[in-house]
Formats: sequence, structure tokens, C-alpha cells
Amino acid sequence: MVNNLAEDTTRVDSGMLRDALQPLREHTAFIIVFVLSAMLSALALTYIYSERYRGEATILFKPAEMTKLTQHTTQALGSPFPSNTAFKAVDQTITQMLDSDALLRQVVADLHLEVPVPRDMSGPWYVQYYKQAKYALQDYAIDVWKYLQWGRLIDDPVGGAVALLRRDLKVSSTDSYVYSLKVIASTPERAKAIADDVGARLIDKFRDVDLGSADERRERLAKLRDDKSREVEGIEEQIRDLQSSNQVASLSDELTEATRRASHFQSEQADTTADLRESDAKLAELTAKVRFLTPEAAHAGGDLSEAAQSSRLSANDYTRLTSEKLDAQVRSRGLSAKLASIDRTYTAANTRLELLAQLQAQYDFLSARLTAAKRDFSALSDAHLEATMDSATGQSQLQLQAEATAAPMPISPIKIYHVGAAGGLALMIAIGLAYVFDYFDFQLFLPTPGGERRRRTAALPAAVVAPESVTA
Repeated sequence: MVNNLAEDTTRVDSGMLRDALQPLREHTAFIIVFVLSAMLSALALTYIYSERYRGEATILFKPAEMTKLTQHTTQALGSPFPSNTAFKAVDQTITQMLDSDALLRQVVADLHLEVPVPRDMSGPWYVQYYKQAKYALQDYAIDVWKYLQWGRLIDDPVGGAVALLRRDLKVSSTDSYVYSLKVIASTPERAKAIADDVGARLIDKFRDVDLGSADERRERLAKLRDDKSREVEGIEEQIRDLQSSNQVASLSDELTEATRRASHFQSEQADTTADLRESDAKLAELTAKVRFLTPEAAHAGGDLSEAAQSSRLSANDYTRLTSEKLDAQVRSRGLSAKLASIDRTYTAANTRLELLAQLQAQYDFLSARLTAAKRDFSALSDAHLEATMDSATGQSQLQLQAEATAAPMPISPIKIYHVGAAGGLALMIAIGLAYVFDYFDFQLFLPTPGGERRRRTAALPAAVVAPESVTA
């Protein structure tokens, strides 16, 4: 019983598979014709389109080493490499530079890409008719597309050539120093020429940017250096004027001598003052003695006390005291005159010392400014020398590693790919249409043998054994 059930199930599955594939068998002719027509149409279209060739040039990105007088740094696009400038930024910079009109218009002008390429009409009569129809169809399609885009025909050969060049130009890199510049054109020679010229223009543009930056920096540093040189000369002139106007040869020596003189006169002033005070005291003492113990006073006062009479001066003593008094007066007057002279000299020396101290402060200030200006001048001179070296070397960070080659093999249209893709797509569409035709009972070619077509549906066997009987 179980074996019979398995056989019935197998018959049902095979019947359902036959019914599922029945529309493909009935519409086999349609499927074959549809696929072949699609493949032939794709093959015909490949002959209508013009062949395209690719030229590929290799550009090497080499970070430039900037030689400094104090240090060495490697820079890329103006910043240290690769810590701050990532490969993505370099890729975007190169891509946008290639996409700019400034570069593409130069390439168009160099190669005269705005001039239409002469069309080859040689060959047998049927080839000539084919080419005429092909080019006429292409021109008509271009005009129709312009009308659809802008509503009118715009005659701009240079702009159109730039747009086509931008469309057919591509640069690629896999996060490396090597960049592949690919150009698509109608002939191998044209693709090679465009790729080489675009690569050369790109490198020249970067070199011009580097040289322009170096020249601008050099000129700016030259102006700053000259200004700093004039500042140094001005400060030196101020120092010379400061010394000449005050009649100072060496300010430090003059200040040392003035300090010594002021100290010397101050010491003499103190000594003379002390001597003058001592002389004045002695003079006062002698004056008092002479006034009190004169011989006239002794004769006038006869009734002096016994002590006073015993201290009376003799004529010789009086003469001696008077002489000492006169000497003391002369000495005091001389010391007074000397002290006055010393005071004047000390005042002049002190004034000179104060002046020299002020001059020393000004001199120190100007010397500090002069030292800073000379240091700045030295730094600017070194920077100007570096900029001059950069401007003289003229190195660029991009180098044309390999020129493009004229490849004889076109990249489009690839007939086998187009025909194969059209065949595969047509096969899927034809299979779908076969099931649609079968669903709507539509007969595209001759009817099936036996009269009218009948829809097949899967049917289960008439009797199915119950599970309980199988178990028994």
C-alpha cells in the first residue's frame, strides 16, 4: 500500500513538472525567434555606434622635501605629510583640478579639440551609404537632444569640447602614490595625445602653483627683510647720534669715570667740611681767648680777682694768640673757598652722572631693539634664502611616470558582451511572455496538433489510501 502511494506521488510530481514546462514547449519557436532577433539587433547597434579607445597615463605623487636652514620637513599641499593631509584630500584636489575649465580649455586649445574630426567616407558604395546614414543618424540624435535640453541649438564648439573632455576624463588611485589618468577618445592616437597633454598640463599647473607660492613668499620676505634692514640701520644711527650729541665715545667707560669722579668729589667734600668745622671751632676758641684776655682788659680792671690776675696774658702770649687766630681765619676762609669749589665740581659731576645714567638707559633700550632687529633680520634672511632655493629648484609634487600608449583594441562597443547581454535579457523576457501567452490562451504561431488548446492542471489520484490503512 505504501509503495502504491509513493508511485502515485511521483506520477503527480512528474505531471505537474510537465504541465509547468508545457508553455515553454508550446512557445519554443517564439522564444528562439525573440532571442535571435534581440541578439541580431544588439549586433547591428554595435555597428551603428562609433568605436571608442582609451589612453592611460601614469602620474606619480611624490611628496616634496622642503630643505630648511634650521630643520627639514616633508610637505604636501602646504602641510606636513601624511599626518594632516590624507590621501582622500590629495585625490579630491587632483580630481577637482582636472575638472576645472582653466585646465581643460588649455588642453582643448593645445589639441584643437573643438575642430570636428574629419570623417572617413572611403570604401565600397554600400560602406559609404552605411557611413553616411550612421553619421546622419548621430548628428540628428545630437540635435534632438540639444532641443530637448535647451529648447534650441547652442553653437559653442569650445564649451562642447570641454564638456566632452570632462566626461571622457577620469583619474583613479587606490590610496597610493600612483594615479592613473584615463582618457576615452574616438581613435587611439587621439586618446594618447589627450592623456599626455592633460598629464603635462596638470603637472605644469601644480608646478606653477608651487613656483607662484614660492615667488610670492620670496618677494614678501624680501620686502620684510629690507624693512628690517632699514630698521637696523635706523637704530644704529640713533645710537651714533646719541653718543655724538653727548660727546661720548664709550658710554660704559664714561659712566665708570663719572661715577669715580663723583665719588671722589663727594669724599673730598666730606673731608673739607670736617676740616672747615674743625678750623671754625679753633677760630672761635682763639677769638674768645683773645677777646677775654687782652692786656687792655687787664689794665682796665685793676680790682680783678686773684685768679683772673694770675691768668693775665703777657704781651708775647697775646701776640702769639693773635697770630694763631689770624692763621685760623685764613685757613677757614681757604677751606670755605675749597668747599664751595668742591660743591660746584661735585654738583657738575653728579649732573653728568645722572645724564650718563639716562643715556645708559636709552642706550640699553636701543641696544635691545638693535639685537631683536638683527635677530629678526637673520631669520628673514634665512627664510628668504629658503624661498629663493624653492623658487630656483622648481620641483613639483606630481611627476609623469609613464606616457600613454596608443592601444589598438577598442573598449567599446564590445560586440560579444553586448550580444550576450542582449541574448540573456531577451531569453528572460521571452520565457515570461511564454507564460503570459499560456495564461491568456494566446497562440502566436500554428495551433497545437489535435485542435483546440486545453489548459492543463495538476490533478490528484482518484483514491488516496487513508493513513490508518497504511498503518494496518
